[in-house]
Amino acid sequence: MDYSSRFRLLVVWFFLVFVTGASLVAQEVPKKPDSESASTIPQGKPALPTISELTDQRQVASQDADLSEDVRGQIDAHFAKAIENLQVANQSDELIAKLREELDGSPQRVMALEKILENRKTEPKFSEINFDDVTELDQLTKHWQDAEERVNDLEDELQKLTLERDRRNTRRPQLSELRTQLEQQLEETTAKVAAPPPEEESLELTTIRQTRLQTRLHRLRREIAQIEQEIRTYEATSRRWTLEQDLKTLELQEAEHIAQVWQQRLADVRMEQAEREEKEATRALTLSHSSIRDVAKRNSTLAKENSLLTDTLQTTQAELDQVHSQLDAREEEFRALQERAEAAEYSQAVGVLLRSRRVTLPDQDVMRARIQNRRNEINSLNLQLMEWQAERKTLVDLDAATMRILNTLEDSTRSANLEDLQEQVRELLTSRLKILSNLTANGSSKLDLLVRLDSTEKRLLSKVEHEAQWLAEHVLWVRSTGVLGTHLSMFADATRILASPMQWQRFREILLNDLSRNSWVWVLCFITTAGLFVLRSKLKSLVKKIGELAERPNCVTILPTLKTLVYTLLIALPIPLLVYSFGWRMVFLSQGENTLRTIGETSQLIAYIWFVLAMSRQVAQNHGLGDAHFEWSDKSLSTIRQTMRMLEMTLIPALFVLIFTEKFGDDDIAATFGRVAFIASMIFVELALYRLVRPSSPILQNLGQEFPESLLWRARWVWTTVLLFVPVALAIMSATGFHYTSIQLTRRVATTTGYTLIIVLVISFLFRWLLVTYRKLAIRRAQERRKQILQAAQNENDQPIPPDATPELRLTDINVQVRSLLRLTGGASLLVAMYMIWSDVLPALGVLGRISIGWDNGIAGLSSDGLPIPVTVADFLTSVTILALTLFASSNLPGLLEISILQRLPMDAGARYAASTVSRYLIVVTGLVLSFRGIGIGWSSVQWLLAAMSVGLGFGLQEIFANFVSGIILLFERPIRVGDTVTIGEITGTVTRIQIRATTVLDWDNKELIVPNREFVTGNLVNWTLSSPTLRVILKVGIAYGSDTRLATKLLYEIAEKNPNVLDEPEPVVVFSEFGDSTLNLELRLYVNGLFTYRRLKHELNTAIDDLFKEHSIEIAFPQRDLHVRSMPAEMLNLEQNNSDLPDLSEIPSTN
Repeated sequence: MDYSSRFRLLVVWFFLVFVTGASLVAQEVPKKPDSESASTIPQGKPALPTISELTDQRQVASQDADLSEDVRGQIDAHFAKAIENLQVANQSDELIAKLREELDGSPQRVMALEKILENRKTEPKFSEINFDDVTELDQLTKHWQDAEERVNDLEDELQKLTLERDRRNTRRPQLSELRTQLEQQLEETTAKVAAPPPEEESLELTTIRQTRLQTRLHRLRREIAQIEQEIRTYEATSRRWTLEQDLKTLELQEAEHIAQVWQQRLADVRMEQAEREEKEATRALTLSHSSIRDVAKRNSTLAKENSLLTDTLQTTQAELDQVHSQLDAREEEFRALQERAEAAEYSQAVGVLLRSRRVTLPDQDVMRARIQNRRNEINSLNLQLMEWQAERKTLVDLDAATMRILNTLEDSTRSANLEDLQEQVRELLTSRLKILSNLTANGSSKLDLLVRLDSTEKRLLSKVEHEAQWLAEHVLWVRSTGVLGTHLSMFADATRILASPMQWQRFREILLNDLSRNSWVWVLCFITTAGLFVLRSKLKSLVKKIGELAERPNCVTILPTLKTLVYTLLIALPIPLLVYSFGWRMVFLSQGENTLRTIGETSQLIAYIWFVLAMSRQVAQNHGLGDAHFEWSDKSLSTIRQTMRMLEMTLIPALFVLIFTEKFGDDDIAATFGRVAFIASMIFVELALYRLVRPSSPILQNLGQEFPESLLWRARWVWTTVLLFVPVALAIMSATGFHYTSIQLTRRVATTTGYTLIIVLVISFLFRWLLVTYRKLAIRRAQERRKQILQAAQNENDQPIPPDATPELRLTDINVQVRSLLRLTGGASLLVAMYMIWSDVLPALGVLGRISIGWDNGIAGLSSDGLPIPVTVADFLTSVTILALTLFASSNLPGLLEISILQRLPMDAGARYAASTVSRYLIVVTGLVLSFRGIGIGWSSVQWLLAAMSVGLGFGLQEIFANFVSGIILLFERPIRVGDTVTIGEITGTVTRIQIRATTVLDWDNKELIVPNREFVTGNLVNWTLSSPTLRVILKVGIAYGSDTRLATKLLYEIAEKNPNVLDEPEPVVVFSEFGDSTLNLELRLYVNGLFTYRRLKHELNTAIDDLFKEHSIEIAFPQRDLHVRSMPAEMLNLEQNNSDLPDLSEIPSTN
């Protein structure tokens, strides 16, 4: 029987079986089966095929030639899914059997574990170890290694138990939800089984589809049965797993104790042996012959090194045990913290735990430094071991080693005491060989300990980093206190603490005592501050004078700007210095007194902030740095001065209260008065920001005037809105209970602001330095030019002496590329600083990675549990960030590439423009691809869009697409380049820009013409400067008949030779081209360099020809016509007769 006949018979059999089975299933399946019905196949249902039967039928179907390729593919897919369903069902049955076996044996195992643990309570905790039979070092090492191996095995077993317990605890809450989902899928699949097949579906396909559905039903029932068995088993065996873990913990403690005892014994024996060898070496050194004392001294040195190495072995082992215990404790504590946080749903109480845990984290930088130092120690010990092994290798042959030493002695010494010396040397070398063997063994042991310690501490560092990241991710999203105003009693408690007479009495006593005992310190501080106050008026006058000097166009040094900076610092310093001195003295006197320490540290921070505000105000003064040196606008400086003065009067007191409450260490005070001060500070900052960056502010208006095309100006609504929103958001967060989060964010915002001000100041100084440098060069060139003109005037007395003109250069005259490079460098520096400032807060955004925005990431595939990975808020924000960086990079990186690299390569301006433009396109394409991939939009997602675009290209978009492709062709093929002079149609001009759709051409009337790119590819294009700027000029000159043509030719050659713009190669040529109607036609053919010279040269040559030909009486002919009248109308004849008496005009003398 062939495959086709066998397959058809099987199809008929399956169809009869499943038609009957489907009707039975439709009658019997309840909506929510109980555990028994879900775990067994209902009676009356047909038996399912086995995996082997389905595999055979799949092979038969794949070879049936009567079925179409499409039907065979669908049948094969149904078979594959049916086989998979049976495999999953079998796996569920195996797991059910294991769970039942565990459940059945659990009561007996629990009783046995309880008995074992009860007996261990009455027995000694640790048994004694007899060391009488173990005396050799090798035996001790073997026992210690066996004990350590036992500890490692028990640790692995305990870890497996812990992981399994955690898995079960995590899975138990999920089982009910999984069972509900499976029951819903069971109902849906049952409905599909009972539904009639589609009319167009073949009998074979219907039968196989029903087989797949039946196996799906079987799989779902077995999975439901597995979940129910898991629920019963996990609930009944939870105590057993706890007891198993307790017993394994006790066994591990006992094994660790045994290993520690063997380790201590091994260390003691090593120490005794090292001390004994050191004593023997010292005694041998004193008894050895003077001629071989160096040999004995080497033994003594090696023995001391061995003794020291033995000591460090114990220290390293103790450090390893400590790190290992820290690792275990941190893992256990972190696991418990996670469980408590999840159980409490990250409540306010959990926030206190998270913050305290974060404070107690080890310093990761110190751990990394310690690991690096240990790596150096390991490398050094490796080298030392190699040296010891090499030295030991030379002593394997003692006789040869003895003779080598004896041969180095003097002949008289060797001959007098040869036998005695030989015996002493041999004994010393034998002792050295033993010392080196022990030294090598101990060094190898220490090396092993160091490697294990390095590995363990790296694991500890990894755990600490993971915990720090987890804490940073969660601590900012947990409330640190309640909503402001809900617990008014906290204000009363905080007031009572702050108004405690005892602490303020103590503060007053300490302060008065220090004033009386160390009055000279306070007097020095006041004198310094008073001196600066007295000098302020003089310093301000100096700043004004220097500013007037710096504003002059002939200022060519940066020294006045540096002086102004120093004077400005001194002017802003007095009050902040006084406040800082007071704070320093309070911290010095605190001696553990919290109030003094808090006031001192608060005063020091306030001094820094006050100095920044005062410095900013002084920079904005008239004739100050911003006005006279940096050329900032007057209105902007006035706004800055007023804003900084307002902040000094309002923000400083609020910040003092805020910082004091935060450093005082009382949560109630920070949550009450601290929050009120914080909200007040944010209000003052909001008012200041509004004055500085509101749409009508002078600063923003000046930005638009100076940089109208910059990204900063075009995105002003975005960043100004963000700036104005930040203080409001921080105040709301603090008021709603996220006070700790708002404080942490505010610190970083303040630090970022400080770095931004520093970068702005540095960039402004660099601009000023560039300005004075350019001025200096320009003045030098002007002086050289004037010197040349004066020399020429001395040679020609009739030439007037030009006036002395010093060029006036401003900041806007500085090279645009250099300014862009400086700004880009400043922006990059700010980004680096921001990353360093915000790096420890960035993990808090990890919570956004768990918030889905509604669609799946089709590019990322499936997760570990087989579910599609959703696109999260973090993915969306990352894509937006990539898109913003792409826009920034496409605007700035091509210019930076041209400045830093392309200008140094042998490339012309057009090639550099093409390279920078292509790089801009690549940046945009790469950024768009990465941005869209981040939110799950890949090639498969945009195929429909490309298909729609292909249709649109045939209609409205074909011109745009043609221009885009033409632009790409222009950039790569380069028939035109930026700077080329071209003629396209009736348009002639210079190419200034080649963009994605069109090219800009500047014509001779200084009008910018936008020409579509396809015109340059498909139209008639003349590029006057494509391969060479050399152009030929043809001047046609017609002279009158009778003129001397040889003289005219000579004169034309003379005119060409005298003009400096005419190229010598190729040489000018004069041709007598033809005899014209009225003229003898000559042509002057010559070559010039460039189209601009071409246009100017025609005028110069024509003027010279006219002048020279007039001088030599050569007439420039013009067309002449002779008119012969053959007939005349009668009226004209009568008129002529009537006028016959008029005089003959030819006889009238000419007035010329």
